[in-house]
This record gives sequence, structure tokens and C-alpha cells, in this order.
Amino acid sequence: MSTELRDLVNILTRSHTLEVTQHGRTIGHRTQTALLTKLRDAVTSNIGSGNGGSSPAHTRTTIDHQALDAYTAIERQIRAWATNLDVNIRANWGDPTALLRTVQVQLLADARIDLHPYETTLRRWIHQIEDLIVDPPARFTIRDDDNQLRPCPRCQQRWAILDIGGEQERVPALVGSRRDQLDDTEVRCRQCDTIWHGITGLRELAGLLPETVA
Repeated sequence: MSTELRDLVNILTRSHTLEVTQHGRTIGHRTQTALLTKLRDAVTSNIGSGNGGSSPAHTRTTIDHQALDAYTAIERQIRAWATNLDVNIRANWGDPTALLRTVQVQLLADARIDLHPYETTLRRWIHQIEDLIVDPPARFTIRDDDNQLRPCPRCQQRWAILDIGGEQERVPALVGSRRDQLDDTEVRCRQCDTIWHGITGLRELAGLLPETVA
């Protein structure tokens, strides 16, 4: 029986306790809301803020489209799992949090099921939600000495076209996510989806882009 699957589902669907560290030492603990709940709330957390409907249109906060897109994709995958596993989903069809817990029960009940693909997806969701709303990394673009965007060394594109909230937007292709730990820092091309991760990846990218300024 996989305790890892249980732990991952609990992080996504239940409040849980996290260690608070400083300089590598544990200094306390705090309670974290279930990540799927935090993601759902992030979609509409600012709607109706300020003076409500009487606020000028240009002062109102719009829906967080990144959070909405992530939540929609996760909900769709959970429903696909439930359908494929042929679980009793009627009661929880409209609640992806409860449905995920039902899926977990079914997965753990059948020893023939390979849990690794599910665990990989759950870990990816956790990292995605943390990056979006819990602990967003510092973002940076890759530019030359003249402050011009560097092209991706794989696809040679400086810009990528992304679907954001149903609209096409032109954004820099090479974007980095900087973390405190260099091993957790990465640069991604949003056009061809190539990733340079950690110290080894950043060294490789630096070799492909001489005199890179990050």
C-alpha cells in the first residue's frame, strides 16, 4: 500500500501541517489549506473586491486565468481517472477534491494498478499550485548586453504565443524561475517547452548562450 499516494492526495485535498524553516533549521509549524482549495479560491478571490459592482470597470480585478486554467485541467484529469477506474462518481462528480479521494480509494484497493504515473501527476500538480499561489518563484528573462531577448538555442524563437484565459498573448520565450536553492532553479522555453533545470542545466544553457545575462 502506497503511503506516498496517500500523502500526495492529502496535500491536495486536506489541511496539513508544514514545517517553518530558517537557515536550514525548523523554527515552527503552520497549517496549510488543502492545495486544491487554495487553487479554487485563487480563481475568484478578488472578484467583488473594492466597491463591488459600482466600481469603475478599469479598477476591478479580473479572474486569475492561470489559476482557472490549472484548476480546469486538474478537474478534467481527475474526472478522466474516475471514469477509467469505473468508480461510483455520482455523489462527488461536481467536487474534484472529494472525487480525488474516491479515486485514491479505488487505486489503493487494486494491487495490480501501477501507482507511479498517478504519483508523478499529483507531484506535478502540487508543484504547479505552489508556483502559482503558495510560493511563486522569482521570474526572469534571458537578455543580451543590449537588453534584447535571447532566442531559445533549441527553436531559435525569442517570443512564444500562449493561450491565456482564452486569448492569444505574445510573451518572451525563454523565462527562468529562480529559487533559493540553485538545484531548484530552471529556465524554460515556452515555445518548444525545452527545460534547463538545476546547476547542470544552467551550465548547459550558459554554454549555448555565451555571455548570458540572467
